Amino acid sequence: MEHNIQVNHLDDWALALSLEVPQDKIVILQAFLESYEGLGTVRTVEESGTGDSRIVNLLATRDTLEECMQVLESLKPLVPWRLAGASRTE
Repeated sequence: MEHNIQVNHLDDWALALSLEVPQDKIVILQAFLESYEGLGTVRTVEESGTGDSRIVNLLATRDTLEECMQVLESLKPLVPWRLAGASRTE
């Protein structure tokens, strides 16, 4: 599955994917991703999002990005995330 997303490359291997997540769902997102040991780490980076949302970074590697995206897509019904800066119609 190919995803057309923009990521912030931190170095040759590590990257950060910025997501907008409802504040009350960040802990759920973090818990699910931590259950996939070594897949990625969630960090809140901005207190301001739109409404009650916050900006979080999902820290991952080039090798785990595809699996991270699959997990994120499967979590959308429980954790309604969207790419930070994406329009509301996406």
